[in-house]
Amino acid sequence: MSLRDPKGHKIILEETYKKISELLPSVGFEQPPIENALIIVDGTARSRTAILIAGELNKHFNTKIDIIHFYPEQSVIAEEIAKESYEDSLAFTYEHLRSEVIEIKGPVVENTETLKIILDNTIKNTTYDLIIIPSSVIGMKKEKKKDENLKKTEAKVVVIGEIFDYLLEDIKDIPVLVVESEKVNLKMLWKNICIFLGNSTQLSYMCEKALRFSLKNTEIRGLVNVSRSFHEEKTDDEFEQFVNRNKKDLNRFVQANFELFKEVEKFKEFNLSTTDKIDDIKNLLAVCGENLGFLIIYMPTKHSSLAGFFIEFLEDPEITFPILIAKKKITPPIKENRKEDIPEEEKRKKK
Repeated sequence: MSLRDPKGHKIILEETYKKISELLPSVGFEQPPIENALIIVDGTARSRTAILIAGELNKHFNTKIDIIHFYPEQSVIAEEIAKESYEDSLAFTYEHLRSEVIEIKGPVVENTETLKIILDNTIKNTTYDLIIIPSSVIGMKKEKKKDENLKKTEAKVVVIGEIFDYLLEDIKDIPVLVVESEKVNLKMLWKNICIFLGNSTQLSYMCEKALRFSLKNTEIRGLVNVSRSFHEEKTDDEFEQFVNRNKKDLNRFVQANFELFKEVEKFKEFNLSTTDKIDDIKNLLAVCGENLGFLIIYMPTKHSSLAGFFIEFLEDPEITFPILIAKKKITPPIKENRKEDIPEEEKRKKK
């Protein structure tokens, strides 16, 4: 069946939806457009890359771009990172983005409190589909871990900065694209997407997020990682049962949605793992290929099971692809026991 036959294709889609409706929520084929994006620019080389990515957004999705220039008085950016002037940054912006598709929001912002106020007002007045930031805005730093049992060690923890904490925790549902390198493969940006999630309940949402940023020839792959350290309350048997349920859900989901999208060949490969080691995750993500456009990670809060991996990605100079943080909080559906699901022994006891 060719996609040129819309009537026949619609019939196939309706039949497929009907078959899989009792398995898992299927991914919607049609996704809303990416109409508006907001960029925070801080004068670093990664800011220039963010501008180039914005240009690609406008080119492929006709996205309107708003820009905030953030040059803090006492920089949260590491001192060794070079910064260009506001004038040079502005010139680069107008060189790579058409003036009719961009709007500079307010004057140069010099402190985090003012930036939060401007972000609040800007987001209230415009519905944004995406926020883009260079990783330098995250303001990561290492602090000594406060633990009486670790007096003789130099144990440290990574702390994220105030602005990124605000973007992650206070601004709900708007995904944040973090640009962590100047070496982004712009040609592959929308062609090869990998989703990274913590359990199978997030599959529909994450696949729809990937479809929203995909083109006709985009390939989508996925990795579900059920971290043991975030299920410490479970016994080994309970954890194994939980993993098996995720495997079954993943298999059913993949089977249903591969059938739905087989003609456009969107979905390629989905895997499940149960590791807490970053090296294992990097090896598993290799399934997405060397030319990964960008990674979409499910991280609605800094306490999410994948947050530690996200920090590790940022600290690894070999990882150059942008990371899109999907933030919508998903509540697992409550399953009600049907009469036929109640064991016979329990039925007799009730009698």
